[in-house]
Amino acid sequence: MYCYKNGNDCPYRKTCKQRTSDGECYKMCVDFNEIDLMMHNANIPHKYVQPIVLYPSCKEDVESFEILSEIKKNIAAMVEQGFNLYIKSNQRQNGKTSWGIKILQNYIHHLIGKPGSKDRALYLDLNEYLRELKLSFDSKDKEFKETEKVMRECDLLVLDGIDEVRLSEYERNYLKMIIKSRLANNLSNIFIGRNTAGNLINAVGNDLKYYVEDNSTVISIYGIRGDK
Repeated sequence: MYCYKNGNDCPYRKTCKQRTSDGECYKMCVDFNEIDLMMHNANIPHKYVQPIVLYPSCKEDVESFEILSEIKKNIAAMVEQGFNLYIKSNQRQNGKTSWGIKILQNYIHHLIGKPGSKDRALYLDLNEYLRELKLSFDSKDKEFKETEKVMRECDLLVLDGIDEVRLSEYERNYLKMIIKSRLANNLSNIFIGRNTAGNLINAVGNDLKYYVEDNSTVISIYGIRGDK
C-alpha cells in the first residue's frame, strides 16, 4: 500500500457495499489497490489523498468555485479535448493547489478499471521538480527519468507553482519545450500560479506566459482560506 493504510482510508468507503468496519476489506478489493497505486503514481501529496470539501471564503470566489466544480465533474471529457486550465491567485494558501488536485483526482477516478491507466495523470510541485532536475545532471537517476517521461506523455499534468521562483534560461527553455510539446499533442494541463499578464511575463518570460495563460482557461481565486 502507498497512500491508504486500509479500507477505512479508502476514498470510496462511504458508498462501498463491500466495506467492513475493521477496514480489512481492502485485502481482496481490486478497486482499492488500483486507486492506491494510481494516487501514488500521480505523485499526490499525502495531505491531499483524502477527499477535500472546498467552499468560497468571499463572494468574489463563488462563481470561480462553481466553474471549477463543473470542470472537476466533466474533466474526463475535457481531457479528451485537450483542455488547459490556469488557476491563479496572488494570495497564498487559499485553495489553488487543493482545486488542482481535486480535479486531477476526479480524472483518476474515471480511469479505474480501464486498461493502460497506470501513468496517465501527474502532479508536480515545480520548485521541487526543478531541484531534482539539477541533481539529475550528474547522475543516472532512473526514477527521475521515468517521472520526466510521464510528465511529457500523461493525459493530465498539474504544474504547481509555475511562477514561484525566477527561472534560469535552461529551466525556462526546458519547461517551454515540454509544455509546447504537450499542447501540440493535445495533452491537458493544469497550471497553478500567482500572476497574470505583465507580472507573469516578469516571472517566467513571454513564451511561457503565452503557453500558460493565453492557451488556458484562467480562473482567479481572491479569498484567503488557510489551506493551500
